[in-house]
Amino acid sequence: EMYQFINSPTWGANVLLWFLLWCTTFFLFFSDTQLWFTLACAFMGFGTMLVQRGCRILDFAFEDAVARVPARFSEKVLPQQYMKEGDSNGAAGAPFSPYFPALWDRIIEYMRYEDKLDNQLMGDLSFNAGAAGRHVFWDELSRPLHNGSVASTSAPIQEGGASRRVVKVP
Repeated sequence: EMYQFINSPTWGANVLLWFLLWCTTFFLFFSDTQLWFTLACAFMGFGTMLVQRGCRILDFAFEDAVARVPARFSEKVLPQQYMKEGDSNGAAGAPFSPYFPALWDRIIEYMRYEDKLDNQLMGDLSFNAGAAGRHVFWDELSRPLHNGSVASTSAPIQEGGASRRVVKVP
């Protein structure tokens, strides 16, 4: 009886149908599992972000993060040159380090040199808009920043008994 069933003309079609149904079932199972896994990871990532930022949802939703780049860069990367509270005379501090514009313009020039930005966008993003909107050449990028905008030594400098480290920019 089994021999007749295997040799019947519908056996090949039945096996092919069985195979296609199981392949479809496995595909749907794996895609459904992947979808729920992705959604769970997204919700857990959102929860982790809220915990790390102290559950400040309104700051997260309505903050202009791009406008805060100079201040955050100055706080995290240039902390010795950036005084948020003000200086010793009680004057209010700048919103970002005075060294930031030269560093930012150099970053923008590198991005223009690598054709990641066009002249229009370079002019929009640059602090020195007069020099923007032009081609950038490697010999300009390989020179140190001009006018002492960033000190070129990496040795600590003594100022009034407190030492600070100066950033060297290529």
